[in-house]
Amino acid sequence: MNGKKDVHVFPLVTFHSLIYSFFLSQTVFCSSAQEILLGALKPYTRYELAVQSIGGDVVGPFSGTVEESTLNDIPSTPPAELQLSALDSSSVLVNWRPPVEPNGIIISYRILYTINLSQPEHLWNNLSQDGGWVAEGAAVARSCVGSISGCKCDC
Repeated sequence: MNGKKDVHVFPLVTFHSLIYSFFLSQTVFCSSAQEILLGALKPYTRYELAVQSIGGDVVGPFSGTVEESTLNDIPSTPPAELQLSALDSSSVLVNWRPPVEPNGIIISYRILYTINLSQPEHLWNNLSQDGGWVAEGAAVARSCVGSISGCKCDC
């Protein structure tokens, strides 16, 4: 022996607790890494996050909170309450309510129409063009006047 003592170094594992809140509910995740991927979050939603270190029986304070929003996505639901009202012999008023779950800001709607309901959707006529309306009347905030027989509203 050379008089040196064997020194054993034991790694200290520190766990990090991440808490995030969505409105009034809170969810806690634990990880031994210094990063974590949160999945299955709602689109276009603001989240608040904070991190806390836990070492053995010792629990540290939470960090300050950070806010972040998820990106927008296609609407989860279609426009609601689609209604047609005949104005005269050659035009109807089409109106609807926005999707219940828009998952972002709706910037335009696409209106398809046909006189042949058995026709495939890709052959239906399209009233919208370049985010505006092409119709016989005026477009005013989610309503459009035009000459249509059958109508389908898509986002």
